[in-house]
Amino acid sequence: MHYIEQTIKKCGNCEERCIHQRSNSRMGALGWLVNIVLILITGGLWLLILIPTMLLTKKIGGWECTSCGNREW
Repeated sequence: MHYIEQTIKKCGNCEERCIHQRSNSRMGALGWLVNIVLILITGGLWLLILIPTMLLTKKIGGWECTSCGNREW
């Protein structure tokens, strides 16, 4: 599941207190169960797909100011 995280904080660039957002992904309990079953059924080959996918969908970048567009790591 892909979602946008939002928080209100002071921007280091424009010095305003505004909304910052970043992309994120989350896998629920059913997703983990499906992946474990697929790992067992395929004898571990599913890990060749799962690991790169998890690395590519983790929190990437940082918080982006919605006011000025500055990205903070």
